[in-house]
Amino acid sequence: SAATADPFFSEVLRTADDEYERLLPARFERMHALVSAPAGITLRDLTCRGDSAQELLHHAERLDADLIAVGRHGIGALERLILGSVASSVLRGAKCSVLVTPTPTGIERERLEIRVRAAAEFTSPETWAGMLARFTQRNRGRTTQLEEENPDLGTQTQEAGFAFAGAAYDAKDGRVELMFGDSAAARPHLTRAIAAAHLITVNTDERSMDTGLGIDHGRGRTFLRFTSAPGHRA
Repeated sequence: SAATADPFFSEVLRTADDEYERLLPARFERMHALVSAPAGITLRDLTCRGDSAQELLHHAERLDADLIAVGRHGIGALERLILGSVASSVLRGAKCSVLVTPTPTGIERERLEIRVRAAAEFTSPETWAGMLARFTQRNRGRTTQLEEENPDLGTQTQEAGFAFAGAAYDAKDGRVELMFGDSAAARPHLTRAIAAAHLITVNTDERSMDTGLGIDHGRGRTFLRFTSAPGHRA
């Protein structure tokens, strides 16, 4: 296609592929820990390239599999008509039983992404208010450091040592608000309002505990980092 022929676009795809492959070993390891396979069950990691559905069908047939389990990404009817879906293609082509899991709800998707990927990305503003409310509930009172990344100015620390009081999304003004200070006080001591946000990322550690919150906006990025452990209040 014209898009993939463009050198810049091709480089972006290659970079994304490289990053994806770099993260795979850690994600496989987390998946093994989550599955907790019983005795007698062997888990084996396999990475393939090419059409997802065709690769799944090929390996299922080669292994004489009894079952293929696939998930749905929740694409719309128009996207499914144009692009098709892995689940539909597998259902049509499989010679064995197929288990298709339903599309997870927003909260369940958030929980699964955090547990498997050590991060969850949110691009839809409609989900931000609820997600930030849950994030606040989990982390209120933890000590923070706020950093601002800008391609012209580099990385600058905006604050350090304040207690996290909350995060919210103002749909009317289209702003993400980060609040800091004494969580028991009537009002926060410091509020950082971020306009033109287009991506919010929740980062976690190997125990699925939140380590920070990234907000991509315009040409920059604001990153909230926790410097105290969960349950430790400033």
